[in-house]
Amino acid sequence: MKFGTMDLDSSLYELIPITPIHIGSGNELLPYNYVIKNGVYYKIDITEIYESLPEKEKETFEREIGKGIINFRSYLNRIYNEKLGYIYKGEVEESFNEVYCRKLNGAVRINEENQLIIKEFIESFKGKYIPGSSIKGALRTAFLSEEGDDINYKLGRKKDSKTAPFVLLDDSGKFPITNKRQVADKAKEIEAKILKIRRLDPKADPFKNISVGDTSVVEDAVKVFSMERVSKNPEKNSMPMGNIEGVKSLLSCGKEISFTFRMSFKNYREGTFKGKVRDIIKETNILQKNLFGYLNAKARKILDDELVFFKENKNKESEKVCKEIEKILNKIMEESPEDEALIRIGQGAGFNSSTFNLYNKGRNIKINDPKTKVVTDIYPMGWALIRKK
Repeated sequence: MKFGTMDLDSSLYELIPITPIHIGSGNELLPYNYVIKNGVYYKIDITEIYESLPEKEKETFEREIGKGIINFRSYLNRIYNEKLGYIYKGEVEESFNEVYCRKLNGAVRINEENQLIIKEFIESFKGKYIPGSSIKGALRTAFLSEEGDDINYKLGRKKDSKTAPFVLLDDSGKFPITNKRQVADKAKEIEAKILKIRRLDPKADPFKNISVGDTSVVEDAVKVFSMERVSKNPEKNSMPMGNIEGVKSLLSCGKEISFTFRMSFKNYREGTFKGKVRDIIKETNILQKNLFGYLNAKARKILDDELVFFKENKNKESEKVCKEIEKILNKIMEESPEDEALIRIGQGAGFNSSTFNLYNKGRNIKINDPKTKVVTDIYPMGWALIRKK
């Protein structure tokens, strides 16, 4: 389709979660915002439940809520049934269900109530969806990673911490850059160098011509999972990271959960820019088939890294999951590398997924490589397949 000085390519795609994905709304659900009954998770509105009760039960409701949150939570669970209403419902990972049932009548130690908080998945008034910005961010990082033939910067760690967050070092590699403006400028400088443009400018950024819409809403896609951070050192215990609403996935539930979204590419026609404009803009047309190639290439690097990690961690189950993801990637490369790709998004996807670390010539493996990975049960988080429809 012709579009002014550009050609527009707009198509529908589907996103199929391979492992659990969590993209947070920033909202946390406390134990009175939800009920788990007979293994089913219900997000509720207690005001609506109150209005649904008979007058006599409303009096009991008022008395119970005045006795404190732990007592009220137990009461709410006792009286609740689907007929009282819910906002949405989903499945529950067995380990979290056990914790919920065990702590329903109160915590033994202080702060144990935190173990029942659930981080909510992002939603619109229609329901749960995956933001186009999350997909586009992963596309951009893969493109820049693969396009960069001389990515070279130095990272260090804070002196008071042996783990992330990392700090960007100056060119000497000795001193951290602490000024946020300077850090942002350095990041722009790296990206501009990859794009072979003088400076990173909205006019010069080829990704401004790529539009990725939010996905469709999929009902019955949510499941509650517990996250944990596992160490590369198999002798160290995993660290609980709380509970999340995640998207059910192919490897965790055995079936495809498909989200639909639209992606559009506006490509400049040859000779569109002349004269001084060429100084700040390069006529870079990004094609979908090329982007998918970049995604698959980056997925290969990430999987290679994760297979090594889980082997050293002696976590055979998570290593097996990574091998299953690798089989999916191999099938894509054999059958449809221009129309399918693996992508990694959301919380827990990991430092290597959202950065240039695996491509950085200044990478110091001992210092820069993460010492931990985030999993739900045995599943590394955030893997999905995107496919042109």
